[in-house]
Amino acid sequence: MCSIPLIGYIIYYLFISLEVKKSVWILVSIGLFVYLISSLLVYVGGNYLINNDTESGYIGQLWLVNNFIYLGYQVLITVEWYKNFRRKEVVL
Repeated sequence: MCSIPLIGYIIYYLFISLEVKKSVWILVSIGLFVYLISSLLVYVGGNYLINNDTESGYIGQLWLVNNFIYLGYQVLITVEWYKNFRRKEVVL
């Protein structure tokens, strides 16, 4: 329930940022969108597997996929932070 308004806001922000030439936090927005959509699918798939197939080993694989997606999201945050807040060298 909490992810759906966030996904809607991210889609709105991405459409608005298409009009702006220099968009700020675009990689974070894309990373958050991909992470929220994929984690929503992972949690729905995990609930389905728990309720219907209790002896399957796929639940651990779903959590592993979710961890890799979260790691990718953290990498995108780091890249965006580096682009916007690194110290710029001043040449005199």
